[in-house]
Amino acid sequence: MLSKALVSSSTLEFVSFAQSKLGDSGIEAIAMALGKCPNLQQLNLTGCHLTDKASDHISKIITLHGVLKDEDVWSSSLRGESVSAVASRPALLLDLSQNALGDESAQALCNALYHDKWLLGLNLGQNRISRNGITLLIDTLTQSNRTLAALVVANMKDSVDHVNQRKLDTLMHQRRRVLQHLAFESREKRLVLCSLLLEWNVERDLVLEICQSSSSNESQSGIHASRLDGHSASSSAFSPSLASSSRSSAASVASSSQVWTKNNAAVVGEEDFAFEHGDLEIDATDPTAD
Repeated sequence: MLSKALVSSSTLEFVSFAQSKLGDSGIEAIAMALGKCPNLQQLNLTGCHLTDKASDHISKIITLHGVLKDEDVWSSSLRGESVSAVASRPALLLDLSQNALGDESAQALCNALYHDKWLLGLNLGQNRISRNGITLLIDTLTQSNRTLAALVVANMKDSVDHVNQRKLDTLMHQRRRVLQHLAFESREKRLVLCSLLLEWNVERDLVLEICQSSSSNESQSGIHASRLDGHSASSSAFSPSLASSSRSSAASVASSSQVWTKNNAAVVGEEDFAFEHGDLEIDATDPTAD
């Protein structure tokens, strides 16, 4: 079944169950397999009918992924092999938006994040986490986790208070270099990352800074400032037309590259998430594009 297919693929970078009927039982069945995907970079669980019953399984994915990456680095050092800067940086982007996750899930995520250094971005928008849960997440980032560079908590059960919003904005600006490191790896990754941040409604100026800084050494910039400046947007949210424009730009480049190929991307449809390996629906373009 699906879990066997995930385990057998060592090159998967992007997996999407967005808007599927995966549910708590579905994520339980595949959590271990997802956590053991060594090259996983994006996991999209948007609108999957997940509740607090799935909290332990979600945290298991983060924990197993971290253990696997730690073991890879440790094994390489034991063999006397040099570990590249790219291999030792966080790269996993996890989208849990539009579910029914509450404070129990926030606590489970904090437990997983306490020692984690591989999760780069986490979108929790449009869930049921209260102000206390949001405070707990922000406290975890300030006190223990040093590598999560993008945390989105928009449209929750309670609105984010001014103090927490200021803390969150400060954290993201302080950790923008972590995002820039990923964007520096290739033009394709920069386009995908920046368009994803647009979808997550990350602060406009921060996305612009990441895109500009990481493309400053290239003659052909992936995303130009004019593309962002040409649209009206608030400091905390982007217009749909802007996000669409960025996604289209990312798709045009990624479709002609080797970043999202049949070997490293799998997208599961709304009705079909329990299938055999041979029935995998593969997306050969940028997964953030419509």
